[in-house]
Amino acid sequence: MSYFLCGSVAGMTATLAAHPLDVIRTRFVGQGKRKVYSSIVQSIYLIQRREGFRGFYRGLLPALLQTAPTSGFIFALYLHFQTMYRNLSGTSTTQAHSSPVESLVSGFVAGAAAKTLVHPLDVAKKRLQVQGFQEGRQLFGRFVYVDGFLHAMKEIYRHEGAGGFFKGYTPSMLKAAATTGYTFFFYERILRYLSNPLS
Repeated sequence: MSYFLCGSVAGMTATLAAHPLDVIRTRFVGQGKRKVYSSIVQSIYLIQRREGFRGFYRGLLPALLQTAPTSGFIFALYLHFQTMYRNLSGTSTTQAHSSPVESLVSGFVAGAAAKTLVHPLDVAKKRLQVQGFQEGRQLFGRFVYVDGFLHAMKEIYRHEGAGGFFKGYTPSMLKAAATTGYTFFFYERILRYLSNPLS
């Protein structure tokens, strides 16, 4: 439980600090042929001028609701799958460092599982982040206006059904799995080197 809580708090803190950049990134990705933003500096200026400080934190609630359990699940599930891997491979469960394959596989499965649990929140977050950015989305079909997290969830279900909560799931899950697998792989390798640099 302590791994889940520590991971959750760390993830939420990082999200609060980096969320404005996530909003800007989402809007750059969401632009059609008609470009609204031509640079990061211009996007910051326009968001501040048109939407105020609040514009940089659109979608924050689902981002926090997504990040807290994701980060917590990743750390807790990594340890769980690491133990499972050791039991299945006959490796001692008390050894200090994991093998490269163990950390990669455990991290990959933990990342995929955590992303699966929270993907609907990611969809809602992105829908909220493009609010106030209608002119950049004109070539992408009907724009659905939402004014909060619960309203976004309701509108996704109303217009797209349960499948709407899993749009973009496969690439998103694969990215999360690979990122988490490689994060733990390099974390374990660096930790092992720093613990015993001459080994």
